[in-house]
Amino acid sequence: MNGIEVCWDHAKDGIVAAVVAKKHFLPGEIIEIAPIILLSVEDSQVIEDTNLREACFKHGDRLAVTGGYAAICHQSNNPNAVYSIFPCHRAVIIAAKKEIQRADIITIDRPGFPNTAIEGDFRNLAPWKHEGIVVRESPRRGLGVYATRPFKEGDHVEICHLHSLSKKESMSICETEMYYYVFPAGVKNQFCGWAVGYGCFYNHSFEPNIDPCGTLKDIDIDNDIDHLAFQALRDIKAGEELVFDY
Repeated sequence: MNGIEVCWDHAKDGIVAAVVAKKHFLPGEIIEIAPIILLSVEDSQVIEDTNLREACFKHGDRLAVTGGYAAICHQSNNPNAVYSIFPCHRAVIIAAKKEIQRADIITIDRPGFPNTAIEGDFRNLAPWKHEGIVVRESPRRGLGVYATRPFKEGDHVEICHLHSLSKKESMSICETEMYYYVFPAGVKNQFCGWAVGYGCFYNHSFEPNIDPCGTLKDIDIDNDIDHLAFQALRDIKAGEELVFDY
């Protein structure tokens, strides 16, 4: 969405990612439509015990794992935005509850899902890229990511924040549907990472036009934040589906 961006908020309990308004929103105006993966009850119970729960919304006794930036909207008991989950459309919609000014942090009431402070100094990092791509239906493959503008060979199509999970959490996720959506991370790929943004919605192809060219810095057992950069392998036209070789 062109109306929001992700920045680092220096909260009293550490540095956390914050979704910030880039424009003025009126009450009822849609802020973001984010794709979701609605998990089974059994898988939801497993994910509840992992760090990945922070990227989820409750839907009855199930969890909806969220793409886009909705996953990291700050929790608040007096939020400026509300959300609705639409399982049939595989989406969650974030809308303004009240008037939101430019540069305001977007907040929602998501009980039981606190934001976790991230240690480190990330003030010089650029916001995660999202302009130029969209998630929509892909023929015979469910959801997919498409270019909304041309990309040149070597361009970064998207740079995603990577939520790394512990080895124990990663092993438990291997028994759930989420195994097909996370990325290998860490030394010898011992860990899994959830790409905040649209990283998990790129489809597979033996003729890829993008590549997850790796993190911007090495990740290790003591480092629970990194970025995953998706880079164009050739010139890409607007309207093309973005795919990589798993």
